[in-house]
Amino acid sequence: LMNSEIAKSKIIEKLKSYRGRHGELDEAIDFITEMFIDEPDDHDLIKYTNGFYIGDLPRGKRDGYGAMLLDSSYLYVGRWRDDVENSNPAFVVYSSGDIYYGEIRNWKRNGDGIYYYRSHNELVSGRFVNGSLANKYI
Repeated sequence: LMNSEIAKSKIIEKLKSYRGRHGELDEAIDFITEMFIDEPDDHDLIKYTNGFYIGDLPRGKRDGYGAMLLDSSYLYVGRWRDDVENSNPAFVVYSSGDIYYGEIRNWKRNGDGIYYYRSHNELVSGRFVNGSLANKYI
């Protein structure tokens, strides 16, 4: 039976599993992991058929700090607002294995961020608009 303590340890384990894949992301992974570890243990837990959410649930909505793991491949750690991913910073691992660390607004990459493309082992830093890279930083 999953409880919030088990869910929290699964998120931390998943975050730590991404360390070392690309050195420039390790600092971001460490920061998000520490942020998550430092959060109080009295979070609410929602179980889905394909995963779970652990975090704040005022008024029955994801609102505040939390993490969601779906299908053991999609991971989001960051802030929520009215059931929508809205965070600066957020850490996202997509089912493709790509990793994003940066600003998220309304479920999309919006603002400064770092994106790791697993398929061709490339790390891109830049400004994102509506999920797409708008300006690449050198």
